[in-house]
Amino acid sequence: MWSWTCKQEYDFEGIPGIMCRSNLRAKADTGAYNIISLVRDSLVFNERLPGGATLPAWHAVSIPVTATPQWAANPHRPSYAVNSQYTQVKERWSVQEPGDIGGGIAIADGKVIYSNTTGQIKAVQLASGKAIWQFKAKGKIYSTPLIYDNKVIIPGTDAQVYCLNLNTGKLLWQQSADKAIVASAALYKGLAIVAASDGHCRAYNIADGKLQWDFDSVHNFVQTRPLIYQDKVYFGSWGNDFYALDAATGKRVWTWNSGATNRMFSAAACWPVATGGRVFIAAPDQYLTALDAATGKVLWRKHDKQEWVRESMGLSADSNKVYVKQCRGIYSDWIHTLLIRKSYGAHHWRWAMRSVRRPSANTKTLCTSLLSRVLFQRWRQKTVPYYGDIKSLIVC
Repeated sequence: MWSWTCKQEYDFEGIPGIMCRSNLRAKADTGAYNIISLVRDSLVFNERLPGGATLPAWHAVSIPVTATPQWAANPHRPSYAVNSQYTQVKERWSVQEPGDIGGGIAIADGKVIYSNTTGQIKAVQLASGKAIWQFKAKGKIYSTPLIYDNKVIIPGTDAQVYCLNLNTGKLLWQQSADKAIVASAALYKGLAIVAASDGHCRAYNIADGKLQWDFDSVHNFVQTRPLIYQDKVYFGSWGNDFYALDAATGKRVWTWNSGATNRMFSAAACWPVATGGRVFIAAPDQYLTALDAATGKVLWRKHDKQEWVRESMGLSADSNKVYVKQCRGIYSDWIHTLLIRKSYGAHHWRWAMRSVRRPSANTKTLCTSLLSRVLFQRWRQKTVPYYGDIKSLIVC
């Protein structure tokens, strides 16, 4: 069963599935949740309003006692034929993990540093995937490691910030927050800047772990990796606020709010990018916004009903273009020269990217290959890219 903002029946290669509604209220006055009951030989699905009535059943699935679910024979799977066009692309190695890889990876000194949702933090050889060391946290990890001065900084859902030796995995120091941390650390002049779920954004001296500053006025929790730009820290929270702090002192420079009343429209999941004195953010409200980096003033907000931009975004290597992904599987390239000269974002080109699909039910594999080269070639050619596992680690 899946939970989202609608109700729908599915067939997963012969196995029935139901998409239930989530507790998001969208445009309704109140949210709701699901009641699933086993009635004789059927699963019955009802919707219940908080503190209110249970609505009539909207679906039922018959499950005969003697029946054994069977996967369909030769089900439709996505084609990977496009990969055969690039024979130079080969898998170098893969590592099977005991849990999902919920965060990003970091590479330094021939090592790949990553974590999984069992709380393991690992280092493997970039060339071979051979294990070097492993450290076990007390909670799941969803953060991307930060590497600086032969140290690895990585926060966890156990409300801890860990600093490990890059070569040995030995714990050098750790600091605590009051609630889980799902955001990633950012680097500023020897400081690890970490925003937690307890309303705080803190800066730690990477050399010894001492607290440098503590901003205690964050509304709701933080999920992103803060952007460091022009001596400021930029990040959004799941409280509809977007913050700019002085990176040296932690003092608030400005705060911007989109005006949305639903916190699910917060610019909290995107990793902001900046260039030309402007900070760019994308949010679930499907707006791409350009803010003045110094003042927080809105320079423009673009909502393209055809594009539906979402949180995935990036900056080109020459800082001339902002890349934005949208819900319908199209990437957009915005030309920075027009962003500087005009008050709005000018669309440059787009290409269709079919939905990234997992090749199997197993999403716990870490793999390396030369697929980055294929992506680059196909970005440049503006053609349809290859299919691949969304959990893959891709190294050029």
